[in-house]
Amino acid sequence: MLQFVSKETLLTSSTCYRLSPVNMEVEDHHIFARAMEREIPASFAYSFKNCLISNRVILSKRRVFFNLTESYQKFSKRDRLVWWLNLLQILIKKVYIIDQGIWVYRLGCGGYFHWMTEALPQLLALGKKVQGRQVLIPQFYQDKPYIGNSLRFLGVEPVYLEDDVAYRVNDLIVPDLLAPSGNYNESTIQRLRTRMTQKFNGNEPNRLIYISRKKRNKRIILNEEEVIQTIDKFGFEIIYFEDYSFEEQIKIASECKIMVSIHGAGLTNMLFMKAGGGVLEIRRRGDSHNNCYFSLASALRLAYYYQFCEGDHQDTHIANLNVDVALLENNIAKMVVPA
Repeated sequence: MLQFVSKETLLTSSTCYRLSPVNMEVEDHHIFARAMEREIPASFAYSFKNCLISNRVILSKRRVFFNLTESYQKFSKRDRLVWWLNLLQILIKKVYIIDQGIWVYRLGCGGYFHWMTEALPQLLALGKKVQGRQVLIPQFYQDKPYIGNSLRFLGVEPVYLEDDVAYRVNDLIVPDLLAPSGNYNESTIQRLRTRMTQKFNGNEPNRLIYISRKKRNKRIILNEEEVIQTIDKFGFEIIYFEDYSFEEQIKIASECKIMVSIHGAGLTNMLFMKAGGGVLEIRRRGDSHNNCYFSLASALRLAYYYQFCEGDHQDTHIANLNVDVALLENNIAKMVVPA
């Protein structure tokens, strides 16, 4: 059964000091205060031998079971019994052998933001340890093309693990997250940008893009027609990223000088912008928790602007917003022609 082999340091602990928003107002200081400086703990890579994987769980002969949908956590006796019974049913069918594997999956990391800013940096931090190993991905992630495509950009071919099948992995590496969600190891996230955009390093970026969520059913801008009329004065393009392939999204963002968007996954594509560009995030007023894009812009050395707006819900993840277009025009003017 599973044997713990080693625990190796990926990155030592560090402190991130964020660049302040360019258009910071005194009354908004409390929104960003806790994010201005953040301790990033050390991260490690765990090596195991003879792992039995079933339904996204690494099974151990000891008390600790490693639940790959959460993190490394202990299960109750009842939980372990359920997993073992489930495993026995699967083992009757067949066990597939994988020689060398890597596991970066965690619960929720399949979303675009979390995959790009958490899972991929883990692989990058492993360096040469990735060579010759298969990156193991749950089968249900096949319906997210950006997962496979992004791995291929890094020269890795994913292996999708079927449900209700047992796998024995002779040699498995499971890396930590490099930073708490919404935070980043700056050197690694910058190296990821370089790796993902190297084939598009051509002309100096000059595109101004507005990312619309109009085709979504939540977190949209209620007066978007007014917003579009306003940004049209500056020559912005309206982009629906869901209409483009992963590679096309990288190309668009790598050519982007200024990106404007409501808080949402589309803003993750600032990852592909060159340092020195600018980002304007349209946010729900009073939200001091969701500073992930502020922190990402700082890590990527992008000028970060924000605009708070009234929402129709207290939950940022579902709130639709009304934008003050006069203020928006003023903010964009500052970005297009900085003082």
